[in-house]
Amino acid sequence: QLNRAFKTSDRSVLDGLSTSGCKTCIALSNGVSDVAKAGHHYGGDLTRINYASATEFSSTARRVLVDLSQMKVPVLDKAGRTVDETRSAKLAFVATLEFKKRWVITRLQKATP
Repeated sequence: QLNRAFKTSDRSVLDGLSTSGCKTCIALSNGVSDVAKAGHHYGGDLTRINYASATEFSSTARRVLVDLSQMKVPVLDKAGRTVDETRSAKLAFVATLEFKKRWVITRLQKATP
């Protein structure tokens, strides 16, 4: 959904996927808003998940290690012209999820090596 949000500059795509206490989730949503306010959108998928592995789980909570690649993609204006591009990077996060009628992210933090 993060890729879709940045490609459409629509942060509402992320609504309901996390709790209001997830600071990283809020920062990502705000990033989508910043792109939209500038009149831009991404010209491709920003992230690709390489693998995800549950490290802890119960009937109501999960902790998942997510290894992903951030892709170098063009940032486009409304006319489709490239105005910038993102940096590529290799990232790892630990996502903590809770079941609240459905699974939602309660915390997203960078994994330490």
